[in-house]
Amino acid sequence: MPASILRHALAALFVVVGLSGRAQSTAVRTAIGLQASGFVYQGDLTPAPLGSYKSLRPGLALWVERQAFPRVSLRAQLLLGSISASDGSYATPAWRRQRDLAFHTSISELALLALWDVGGGRSAFSPYVFTGAGLAMVRVHRDASGFQAAWFAGDKATIEGLAADMAQGPPRALPVVPLGAGLRYMLSPAWSLHVETAYRLTSTDYLDGFSRVANPLRNDHYQSLSISLRFRPGQTGRFGCPVMRQ
Repeated sequence: MPASILRHALAALFVVVGLSGRAQSTAVRTAIGLQASGFVYQGDLTPAPLGSYKSLRPGLALWVERQAFPRVSLRAQLLLGSISASDGSYATPAWRRQRDLAFHTSISELALLALWDVGGGRSAFSPYVFTGAGLAMVRVHRDASGFQAAWFAGDKATIEGLAADMAQGPPRALPVVPLGAGLRYMLSPAWSLHVETAYRLTSTDYLDGFSRVANPLRNDHYQSLSISLRFRPGQTGRFGCPVMRQ
């Protein structure tokens, strides 16, 4: 089901891009970008709901962006990265090092994003916000070898929860909803530098391979902190703004 939804979304993107190209034939609307990211895991194996920078992992993305309307652009993005965490990284509370669960999940994400230019491109600095939909192919490697069963002997829920989790196969593909914001700085009419943060909503609590042994009422998520270099070939005009014709 997620793959079929993504195919339809790609088809819709190409239709919109084609229509916008006919409507704005005098402007340069296509850009490519290379992005370096850091990924923050937000789930059961970190003490804070917003995740921990102790487990920050690197990532890389390539994207193509197309201006559809004066302040709206569409972006197709391929992102490669990973997330990881370990209970053993935290000394308190004491049960974390006794539970000692760990995981590493590689992520290949294809997303379609709509970006709204809040600043309107009137200066070198311009903030923007974005959202969209994506499909993440994940490979979850979980490790429960450090679990101290004797320490949890009186905790039936934890013992049974871990057994249930180990019997549950982790997901291989899942839909994600990116929500983010960024700031663009125009280096020249053709080149710009972007800093972004994006939060991914997911529909699974097994992104780390564990759920019932921890908190099955809260899904796992991940966040990216990114810096990108964007190139718009043939761009002219101050700060990349298209020339307005009367």
